[in-house]
Amino acid sequence: MSSRGPAVEPELSLVVPLVHERGDVLENVRTWTHAQSLERERFQIVVATDGSAPDVERRISELLAPQDVLVRSTGAGYMDLYNVGVARAQAGWVVLTEAHVLGDPGCLAAVRAGIEAEPELQAAQLVAGGHVRPTRFADLLAEWFESVFARWEEPGEWRRLSFFGTAIRRSAYLEAAAVNEDHGLFSPSFLSAVLDARGARIGRFADARVFHIADDEIVEHHEHTSDFARGECVARAAHDAVFCEGYFGWAPLWANRARYRPAVARPVVRALAAAAAHALVRQRRDAPWILAELAGRLPAAAAGALPRLAGERLARAYDEQAAMRLPLRRARKRSMRRAHATVVRVTQLEWMRANPGVPAPARLNGGPRAIDELDGALVGVHALEHDGERRWRWTEPAAHLRLDLPPGDHVLAIDTGGRRGPPRDCVSGVYVGARRVRRVRLDGDGGRLFVSLPEAWRGRIAREGITFLTRPLDPGRDGGEDPRRLGLPVYGIGLLAEGTPTAEVPRAVPYAGAVSNP
Repeated sequence: MSSRGPAVEPELSLVVPLVHERGDVLENVRTWTHAQSLERERFQIVVATDGSAPDVERRISELLAPQDVLVRSTGAGYMDLYNVGVARAQAGWVVLTEAHVLGDPGCLAAVRAGIEAEPELQAAQLVAGGHVRPTRFADLLAEWFESVFARWEEPGEWRRLSFFGTAIRRSAYLEAAAVNEDHGLFSPSFLSAVLDARGARIGRFADARVFHIADDEIVEHHEHTSDFARGECVARAAHDAVFCEGYFGWAPLWANRARYRPAVARPVVRALAAAAAHALVRQRRDAPWILAELAGRLPAAAAGALPRLAGERLARAYDEQAAMRLPLRRARKRSMRRAHATVVRVTQLEWMRANPGVPAPARLNGGPRAIDELDGALVGVHALEHDGERRWRWTEPAAHLRLDLPPGDHVLAIDTGGRRGPPRDCVSGVYVGARRVRRVRLDGDGGRLFVSLPEAWRGRIAREGITFLTRPLDPGRDGGEDPRRLGLPVYGIGLLAEGTPTAEVPRAVPYAGAVSNP
């Protein structure tokens, strides 16, 4: 580690981790050390390195001014290097960038002017003024980045930060504690969400421009995509569904990850097989959709996530080759975008296999549970929605609830809000494993389904859970154009002792407002 000692207190500190360099890294760094219009003594450069390229470190150190720092943390990961660099920064504001990003000559002067113009800001995004496109694939990737950044600027979108170029108060960065190796390349997104949830003002410095050197090859890009997706899995596992879906959107494979555990998939398959036999004899109109649900769940019951993972890997390999080799640009672009989405799914499935714990079952001995408190316990669901007062979700036609019941006879109440009318009319069957709950044990009113659960079933329910089969909502018959496979709307679930009047079953807690703070 070397330092030249500051001549004056800098107003800005630029942090550059010496990892993922592309192009001529010395020339990239020189755009900051020697080409900025801002007076050199007003800013400091902190180069953070993992010690893997001592010759490059030596040559970069020759570019540095007395106030600059080159700090080495042997073996440190990429995001750790940002933390190392920010720890050594001496200014109250830091600018975070990458070793494959070039600074426009007026960039840091524009950052300083933006901070002076908006002193209430906690952070601001610099503008990607363009991309260096050395290959055909880099050209496609640059266009993809431009479309992503344009989407971030659409009305109603919350402000996101990218480490292409981010200016942030050093104190805000440290207090958020959102950048780490577990989050990987997802760290900028998570940092942005944490700041926004805390009410931080995040701006955009339109005149502070940087230029990004795009990846040459699709495999390199997909390594970064996988790192991002793994970090997102870590964040979603650690934080509540309201926060994660509110900021990062709906991730159907992730939210229904328990369906790829054979211990969860097999009871659902047993329920569907029993339901298919029942439908073929007594409810033939239900047989087609039940058989379709059964076929879709057999692979996971047999081998967990492996069948889905194998198919996704094949699709990724095909589209990677197509994105690099097809002669028509439009076809390469379609393949690249498909491959990107597939890489995310592959990474999620791999993360699930590497972290095999099944989410905890719902415990109902402390009052009703709202739908957003059932993440992982209720499997076969769609994105969170809200009606202005309460949150709710649609289930798929086959939904599975894992319960940890207290001793005694109980009545389980499913609050549907009446969105499909009386739920007893659309529920085809309720099963505990292959055992069908008799209709006499089902009751309901206009907005709730009641299921009587005797003490004798408690052990079986702990092992097998409860499967709810609901006739799919038919847009042609029922109205609407929603393409999803919709089953039962669920606001929450409650529990009361057998014999309690159902009118006394409490409803799920009311909608409390915006996304929660992590």
